[in-house]
Amino acid sequence: MRSVRRVVVLGSSISCLVRPSGQGLPYPAVLENLLNQDDSELWLVENLSEVAGTAEQMLPKLAHLVNIQPDVIILHYGHVEAIRRPHSRRMWLWTHLYRPGANPVSRQIRIYWGLRYASARRQLGWTRQWVRLPRFKRILNECLGYLRRETSAELFLIQANPWNGSIETYGPGSYGEIEKYNDAMRECAKRYSADFVSIQELTGEEPFRCTLDQLIPDGTHFSAEAHSLLAELLLHRIMAVSRRRSDGVAREQQVNGQKIDVAKGYLLPSSLKKSDT
Repeated sequence: MRSVRRVVVLGSSISCLVRPSGQGLPYPAVLENLLNQDDSELWLVENLSEVAGTAEQMLPKLAHLVNIQPDVIILHYGHVEAIRRPHSRRMWLWTHLYRPGANPVSRQIRIYWGLRYASARRQLGWTRQWVRLPRFKRILNECLGYLRRETSAELFLIQANPWNGSIETYGPGSYGEIEKYNDAMRECAKRYSADFVSIQELTGEEPFRCTLDQLIPDGTHFSAEAHSLLAELLLHRIMAVSRRRSDGVAREQQVNGQKIDVAKGYLLPSSLKKSDT
């Protein structure tokens, strides 16, 4: 009987949508297929990403992560939080979130007034980030520390998607902000011995050769080719970590004659209050 291994992905629509739409699978689904090419283990990849998701949406999912004790946790945040926007997340969802079965007239009204509201704020120069950098850092640090204590999962942080001209036109100043959020993730990854996965590796040597325009055709979301390339990169990283862990466990058993204990129980970080900035 094959052993079951679990991977959980948390992020935004970047981790669950393909652009142009309908032309392929997102990288969590591709990763599951790649991991299961070897019949020795059954890999299950659970994608908990959501449209307009930010690091704040990770908080209510922590208990689930502890309950299922995955082998790998992949966090893909930073891009959505960093972009400067003329509206709040709540207003964006009210305007743009697709609701099957909703009254089409109501939908058009929401879009009309939502776009007018955003246009007026943009003309006045009133923009905001959905999660400001100090809070983003605090969420990452406390959540990764919590996951380190309460799970034995290998942690991966994926670089926030690089900017292009359309993003800078939409939210002036976003370019420099995205880099700050990436720096915060690199620091956090180093502090908690997580693996930082650079999107820039997809534009390097074979087999990860791809231009940024091919990677991110709309300035935010991956193309089908980019999803496939990222899944291959994650496969190599996960397999390398898995081999190191297996070797380490074998040595531990040889020395101590027992397996490594797995953390049990959990306490949701209570200090992450909504009012933090």
